[in-house]
Amino acid sequence: MLYAARAALSEREGHSRTHRGTWHEFRVAFVDSGEIDPALSAAVQKVQPEREQADYEAWPASRDDADRVIELAADFVTAVEAALA
Repeated sequence: MLYAARAALSEREGHSRTHRGTWHEFRVAFVDSGEIDPALSAAVQKVQPEREQADYEAWPASRDDADRVIELAADFVTAVEAALA
């Protein structure tokens, strides 16, 4: 989801080097403009700690948690594609 946000920013000549900066710039460019649902953007940002735990601490996600995040990612990528269309 982070890479989708960064790619979307890139399409608008925006960028950031940090996770936090990416989400701030994404919010300004896509959420504040009404192109991306604020609730969807907030939900995406809330899973970052889970991703970091899985990446860096070998935290095992339950099947339900994994399915939830996969569905969220699909919804987010679809929304980003629609915003850029």
